[in-house]
Amino acid sequence: MRRPWVALAGMSLVAIMAWLAPAARFWAGYTAGTLFWLSLCGGAAAFVAALEITGATWSPWVVKQAEGWARLFAVPALALAVLPFGATHVYPWAREPQPGLEVWFAPTSILVRDAFAVLVLGGAIMWLLKGRPGHRYRRAVTMAMIYATVGSLLAWDLVMSLEPGWTSTLFGAYFFVGGLYAGMAAVAIRGFTRPASFPAAASHDLGKLLFGGAMVWGYSLWSQYLVAWYGNLPREAEFWLRRAESGWAPLGLTVVAAAFVVPFLVLLSAKFKRSPRALALLSGVILAALWAEKLLLVGPAVRPHAAMPIGLTELVVGAGLALTVAGLLPDTAADRS
Repeated sequence: MRRPWVALAGMSLVAIMAWLAPAARFWAGYTAGTLFWLSLCGGAAAFVAALEITGATWSPWVVKQAEGWARLFAVPALALAVLPFGATHVYPWAREPQPGLEVWFAPTSILVRDAFAVLVLGGAIMWLLKGRPGHRYRRAVTMAMIYATVGSLLAWDLVMSLEPGWTSTLFGAYFFVGGLYAGMAAVAIRGFTRPASFPAAASHDLGKLLFGGAMVWGYSLWSQYLVAWYGNLPREAEFWLRRAESGWAPLGLTVVAAAFVVPFLVLLSAKFKRSPRALALLSGVILAALWAEKLLLVGPAVRPHAAMPIGLTELVVGAGLALTVAGLLPDTAADRS
């Protein structure tokens, strides 16, 4: 059941922090939080598409939960529409033209391009969800292709552009794979409140998918770092060095440990995967790590020498966005059973 008062409380927290916090710090936290929820809800839709494409019938409950998260895509999409008001505090291209990229990174060009891309993805998600499970293969394939394309575009425009001159051909895939990983974790986390409706066999299968998600996410991260380390080119190394300074280095190690190392080790246990509540607790850790990862991507470009990467501003803004989304999360028939 939706709880509008919870969503209203979340939006109020964000508005209060926008008034009280330093502008640059607020907008960095807001950008990271918006990207996190945008990737999570889009990733949940991609998870629905993946289950449809593979003909998975092992748990209708999992499909319903993923659909519930996917239906919330409009919430972070609307939050993204507010971002242009604070773009000058976060993005270099919003303050001055970027040599050689004046056309691509023109503020108006980015606004129109990304707004259109998000609208197309949102439309594709709703089109997929209107289909009948088991009979929407073509819709699922189309949506998956659009998800990968739009996810890559947003990664280039809203993350890679934070570091002018830095490029990574794998970064788009890294971004949308992280969204799929977050979407699966979001499905698993709902098993904490309704473990009785989440069969142990389905929990085991979802745990195996999370194990695979952790490996693919970790692999895509390592692949980018290894090439930059081996090539040792200034424009590539600068991105990683900036995130290894001051307090950002401990945060980066924590993200890798919580989003990859811990899930990899814990999910080797079949007994752990068969417990819906244990899987939900681990998924909460994964989601917190992926939220911190978005802060790690955005924050160093705004506050390169921060001793405390995550403070009251980031926590309150993150909590506000989380409450906004949680208050609008629909209750499914599987939840009521």
